[in-house]
Amino acid sequence: MNPESILQAFESKDPQAIHQATGAILRSRDRDWLHQLLPHVPRMREIVDKVDLGGAFLSNNASAKHALNWIENAEAGACQCTLYGTTSQWMPENEARNGNVEIESTEIDRKACETRYRVRCLECGTHYRVLEIMGWHLPQYQWRKETTGNS
Repeated sequence: MNPESILQAFESKDPQAIHQATGAILRSRDRDWLHQLLPHVPRMREIVDKVDLGGAFLSNNASAKHALNWIENAEAGACQCTLYGTTSQWMPENEARNGNVEIESTEIDRKACETRYRVRCLECGTHYRVLEIMGWHLPQYQWRKETTGNS
């Protein structure tokens, strides 16, 4: 998707189109591309506030707001990994597949139905401890930035 098609998706108020545009924003690391969307964030946020975007287990409205926050954070020079701790939706495997992080270690605790990851952001080098909790229909992820002494 390009910036124009992202804007068209939001303006359409079609939940599926907005959901697809949200994914494109969240996957983007192209700051010039994101910069083109910045002036439109207030209008896009207004649309997200008025349209029920659905979502079976997790709110698609929350995901869309998360994407708009990424546009603003990117403009401020932040690394996208700063968003990892703000929602339980970031899957370490997907982020690794997309070339955003490296999974340095994985520990599975079958009794607790948990998986623990040590992850490094490939853009800024920040290390995270990620806890995957199974037990509902979708896994939940808790991202915690490692303190300086553990990096």
